[in-house]
Amino acid sequence: MRTSRRHGYRLTYVGRTSLQTAHNVYLDGKFLGIVFKVRNVDELWENDPKTYYWQCSNGMKYWSVKEAVEALFRVTTPIELPQVRRELVAA
Repeated sequence: MRTSRRHGYRLTYVGRTSLQTAHNVYLDGKFLGIVFKVRNVDELWENDPKTYYWQCSNGMKYWSVKEAVEALFRVTTPIELPQVRRELVAA
């Protein structure tokens, strides 16, 4: 289990295949979603930081887990639009 207190998220291992590992993401103790650590088959060197990338449900590649969690948060958080009232004045 990986925890980042600074950013308030926690990862728990779910399972793996030969190309990816799934992790549940919890933000401040609440389930946020799942991110995947994916083996970059285009990169041959094990010590290269781009050997793996992170991916969430939007299908985009992120080079750090922090970026992937932030993207997952943006996708799963409902947007609150300001309410605008307009009064029609009859002429």
